[in-house]
Amino acid sequence: MAKSSQQSKNRELYRRGYNFNVFLGGMKQVPFRRISGLEMTRPTETFVEGGRNWMVYSVGDSVREEKILTLERGLLQNEDEFTQYYPGRRIRGEVSIYVLGAEGETVKSYELQGCMIRKASLSELNAENSGIMSLTLEMTYQTLEEDGYQKSGMDPDDWDW
Repeated sequence: MAKSSQQSKNRELYRRGYNFNVFLGGMKQVPFRRISGLEMTRPTETFVEGGRNWMVYSVGDSVREEKILTLERGLLQNEDEFTQYYPGRRIRGEVSIYVLGAEGETVKSYELQGCMIRKASLSELNAENSGIMSLTLEMTYQTLEEDGYQKSGMDPDDWDW
């Protein structure tokens, strides 16, 4: 009976109504309530053609900005994530984010490589407020790959550019 109760508690910990799962280092599943910073950008430099001021050209520039993923979650009583994920720590393997469908099946996934914890912070502790203590992790990443567009019929190779 105790084992069943523990399994139920573990399922609830990872379910909690989230529509996504996060795996750090490819193995450890960690529930988060908010994720931001999944983006791909390319800086551009604009040039005006000499003598023809109405002609403006945009040219891709080298990437100089770091990419930052922000993960936020509430802390449980016996967790040590704040000390485990300290700034400067590199995540071995990849960070995987799986977007789930209505039945809990994976409909899209994102894989981040070269991740390093940039900042770990706890929410404000306030004696006048009985809010949930939350942990915010900021991590930099080198590459972002997505998968799942084939299932939606939106294969970029088939687009008419």
